[in-house]
Amino acid sequence: MAYNTGNPVEPDGSDDPRDLIDNAQIADKLVNSDDLTWPGRLGKVLKTQAGFAADFETAQDQRAADYAASEANRGYETPVPYAAGIALTRSTQIVQYNSELYKAKAGTLPWTTTGVWATDSAKLVSVGDNALRQELATGTGASLLGFALTPLATVINQSVLNKAEGVLVEQFGAVGDGVADDTAAFNAAFASGYRRIRTRVGGRYKITEVIMSISGSHLWLAADSEILPQVATAKAIQVAGAACSIQGFGTIRGLPVFDGANVRPTYGLVWVTGDWFKATGITIDTVPKEAIMFEESTYHSITGVTFLGRYPQASYDENTTTNHCAIMYNPPPTSTHPSPFLHFVSNIVEGFIQGILAANYGAAATNEGVLIATNNFKNCWDHGVYMSRGKGQNITGNHFLDCRRPIVTDGIAAVVTGNTLYSDITTASNGEQMISVRESSYSVVAFNTVYGMDAAIYLDNIETTDCIGNLIYGNNIRRIGRNFATSAMRMAGAQVLRDNALFGNTIDCDLVGASNYLIEITVAVGYFGGRNVVADNPLVKRGDLGGGVLVSRCNRTEVKRNGIALGGSAASATTVHGVHSVQSAYTDVDGNSISYLSGGSNVTLSAVTADASSPAARIKRNKIDVQATLAAAVTMSYPAGCDVSDNTLDSSASLTGTAVILAGATSIVVPNANCTANSFIFLQARDVNGAAAVRNSGIWVVAGLQSFTIFASAAVAGNSTFSYRIN
Repeated sequence: MAYNTGNPVEPDGSDDPRDLIDNAQIADKLVNSDDLTWPGRLGKVLKTQAGFAADFETAQDQRAADYAASEANRGYETPVPYAAGIALTRSTQIVQYNSELYKAKAGTLPWTTTGVWATDSAKLVSVGDNALRQELATGTGASLLGFALTPLATVINQSVLNKAEGVLVEQFGAVGDGVADDTAAFNAAFASGYRRIRTRVGGRYKITEVIMSISGSHLWLAADSEILPQVATAKAIQVAGAACSIQGFGTIRGLPVFDGANVRPTYGLVWVTGDWFKATGITIDTVPKEAIMFEESTYHSITGVTFLGRYPQASYDENTTTNHCAIMYNPPPTSTHPSPFLHFVSNIVEGFIQGILAANYGAAATNEGVLIATNNFKNCWDHGVYMSRGKGQNITGNHFLDCRRPIVTDGIAAVVTGNTLYSDITTASNGEQMISVRESSYSVVAFNTVYGMDAAIYLDNIETTDCIGNLIYGNNIRRIGRNFATSAMRMAGAQVLRDNALFGNTIDCDLVGASNYLIEITVAVGYFGGRNVVADNPLVKRGDLGGGVLVSRCNRTEVKRNGIALGGSAASATTVHGVHSVQSAYTDVDGNSISYLSGGSNVTLSAVTADASSPAARIKRNKIDVQATLAAAVTMSYPAGCDVSDNTLDSSASLTGTAVILAGATSIVVPNANCTANSFIFLQARDVNGAAAVRNSGIWVVAGLQSFTIFASAAVAGNSTFSYRIN
């Protein structure tokens, strides 16, 4: 387990996000592992699916062995007609007289029949129907039965139907040869009252529209069986009853007639209007429009299903074709279902425009309680997951391979954790890798790995005003190319943007763009946010130009202890900012490491910039390291009244000098540093004898104002010489 917190389950279950990740991993092992057991989060040994299967097979083998032994000990031989001269030497021999079967009484063997029944009957005893039972139990025993389909389906008591393990659809007239139309047989079966309708192994069933209208109905697809819908624009299997399911190991295979039009769908292979639907283990292959459509219904669970859409990428257009999905979830109005939910766990989704789309076509509907966990998504041309207008959505532990913009979730209190987004494609649109959390407050985006072109994590507000209390931490972003993306991590567009924290994220980008930043916090024009934190993020930008951290119209933002490594050259004079505060009062820039590692042609590095509309900035303890050859000296820019101290510039090219504080004095003024441009002066911490210490470790001077003062922390006992280095 990743965390093994040991948090207790009682009384209401753990709400620790780390336990959620551990539980997702444990669930994956229980369902998909070859191990027979696996420990739970608190150490209890649990049976896996493989363990249950192994126990079942062992029990089956034992039952077969027990039955064979029993038959060997007490089975009857083939009866012979009664006559004189039959030698009876074994208790298993039976004779037939007047349609009744007899065996020798105990203690009479051996003896030979006389042919006189009055004499021999004293030594024989009837075996009743034991011999018939034995014959029925043989492999050919079913041939002894006779039945009539129609009377059986109409007269069996309903209580018996409710308990039935299931009946084959062939008992209602299905052929299952892939030629005949079996629609009527399926509809008759589901209308009959049987709760479980089964296909046979290897059956091929052509249908048009099948209706599961009775609540509690179940369709079991046997291994290698296929349901073959014949009308691409039909609702092939309509599930109107509540608590229905489609389960098994078979396949629903649609026609390769694809429709991705961006309109509200009117058909799908499985069209569900009843609540509490479940699908498990099946495969849905070749999907014209929607594999499963949940139309104003909820409380659904999809587990272990393989979805193969086969939508051709060449037919995809992001402006007109965005609606072809494995799951299309249109929840009911909140007035009738105040707390809807959807569980989508451990499934495979490949070859759709969108893997899962929650679209909210109904009035006043909200996607709440959506859990999407431990699934594999591949080649989804528009999105892997797109959740709109939601609350409490949980997208955890999924793997997205070559999906375009894999995760979009819209709403408050979302959890997006432990997902892997990967693509090494840099030419096709599905290479764009990003997590987009929209209109969000109080959400968590953590421990995700985003690798590929346009790799980014965005919290954008497009329709609503608030972006409050979000946590973005522990994510890895590696961008290998750029098509349209700007910053690598961004909060933008909100009118109220406050109390958010971005920390512990690793960002490594080849391509950002000269006017873009690794991290950007931008409030909507005309509004101001506040109290956000950007801290402890290792930020690396390589390749072309781009800045480190941008704070725009956001007061009291803390930018602390980040490692900002920049690089690149420009075609013309360009200023690159390490930390850039725009129209943001009281920005606290503290303890950051800002470096410029490569390139540098035509580049001026403004290590920390607070523009004229960013008053009262606090700029302290930042370290600036320049290893590239820049076009101009490194600068720091801020308005009057800012608190600036203890920043250091480390460079291989510097001017040096010395100054002496006389015995008994506490300071010395250096009248002319001979700086030709704005410069940073790095002071030696102690004098040459190591006795006296300075109070300030660094000083910023501007061209034309060349004097500076060195302060000792206390009056020096003797003349003390201090050195300084000017960059």
